[in-house]
Amino acid sequence: MLCVSEKSLLPLLVPARGGLAIVVDRLRAALAEILPALGIGAEAVEAELSAMDEFRLLTTASRAVLGSMNDFVTSFEHMVPYRPGWSLRDWSIHLSETPRGPLQMRFFAEVAKELLSVPM
Repeated sequence: MLCVSEKSLLPLLVPARGGLAIVVDRLRAALAEILPALGIGAEAVEAELSAMDEFRLLTTASRAVLGSMNDFVTSFEHMVPYRPGWSLRDWSIHLSETPRGPLQMRFFAEVAKELLSVPM
């Protein structure tokens, strides 16, 4: 399942099997892995995970989110044959390292750090 933050457009790929409660746990676990890999410190990661004690998974009407999701899917589909051993974590990091138009060509990690008040 492709999940995208509406604020930062940060993508996370997580397994979708097992029902909503399991997907939410997997999303939290993926975020706990991805944020440090993007250079976000433990204190900011813990604060973000704590803030996720209450959260909602929703569909979106945001054109920026939908356009980014379409771009992620296209990138993923075109690159999969060239990266057969990559994990969902690897793909999440790779997709987050691509600058996108809705962010004025900024990188997702840069925006995530800014939103989490992490010095760059």
